[in-house]
Amino acid sequence: RFSGMASLFSFAYGQRAIPKLAEVLSDKNRTEEQRVVTLTSLLNILSSQEEKCAAVSATPSIPLRLSKLINSETEPVRRLSADCLASLAMVIQGRIAIHEHNIVPSITHRLKDKSSSVRTAAARALKSISSSRDGCALVSGDNIVTALVEALDEEEEGTVEASLVALANLARVDVGIETAFASDAMARVQRVMQRGEEGSRPLLMASLQLIFNLSNSPLGKEAAINVDLVPSLAHLLAYGPVYAAGTAAADRDPLEAGAAGTAAGGAWADVELERLAVGCIMGITIALKGKFQATASAVEVLADTLMRSGADAFTQRSVIAAIKNVAEDPAAQRLFTRVLADAGLDMRTIADSKVWPDSNRYVHQNAEPGGPGFEADKALRARWGYPEPHPSQMADVDA
Repeated sequence: RFSGMASLFSFAYGQRAIPKLAEVLSDKNRTEEQRVVTLTSLLNILSSQEEKCAAVSATPSIPLRLSKLINSETEPVRRLSADCLASLAMVIQGRIAIHEHNIVPSITHRLKDKSSSVRTAAARALKSISSSRDGCALVSGDNIVTALVEALDEEEEGTVEASLVALANLARVDVGIETAFASDAMARVQRVMQRGEEGSRPLLMASLQLIFNLSNSPLGKEAAINVDLVPSLAHLLAYGPVYAAGTAAADRDPLEAGAAGTAAGGAWADVELERLAVGCIMGITIALKGKFQATASAVEVLADTLMRSGADAFTQRSVIAAIKNVAEDPAAQRLFTRVLADAGLDMRTIADSKVWPDSNRYVHQNAEPGGPGFEADKALRARWGYPEPHPSQMADVDA
């Protein structure tokens, strides 16, 4: 008398849970309300790699069904389908299934959904897919990159943050960079950075990471220079984020801004943020025009960051590299020499000696005869077959 009743149940437990959910999702006679319940249950189950892999290999195919449901007319169904795909994309089997069923275009289309929650879920799915190198290949299409860049103009923070991270993932492997800049990516990211500085650390951190990754490319340096990004980054380092100070930027005194940017004892209150901001300046100032921008806006703040006792080792390495970049401009070198001298630091030890990390880059260019970098200069020349120092330099040493 129980014949046919098994199909009425939406749930099962243990090893039968995933197959039962796959069966229910594939039942076209289910109502939208039932699909919402089923998708919610599936999303809750997909908390481990084992369950994700089981869902990918289930029969009927769960990824295939999700590829249909993400285009449903019901907002919760679209949102939950995107969230389930984001979860499945965290394992390589899930990314393979997403590729085999050509689901990425449908996810990308949802970035323009009329529902803000669906837009955010779609951005999270693309972020999840791009978190691995093989996944970046799936979202490298020009239309996808363009859609992610355009999503940076959305109001909802979740959509913008996830899109920033997805673009940063792509930029890390040099994918889609030209397309991103064709869509005015750097100007959009700068606006998001300013928005994050006003009230959202996640947006600020994600935008800085994207700027850092983009600035590793020549196009990225050029784009950053074109939107005057170095002064904005220097301002951030000098004042700290507005959300930490609780005061509008126009009303803050840079001498008092340390309350927002630094903690007691001179340590920067947000080490990761400082490291990223300095790293962005370091990358941009490799370019000639970037050096000129930094000479006009960033010399004092870079020197202050170097001298701050709380700066961590990674930040110090970046700020020293940035100072070396900017100091290729003679005007900047004179400014650095004066500012650092006030703190008892000799600019030559940064440019010439081994006292600072990774400083051999300039040893053979700036070694003063008889100075602290002279012996290192000779050794470097010998190692790479460069000519010996000029006889006049040797004479100075012998004398």
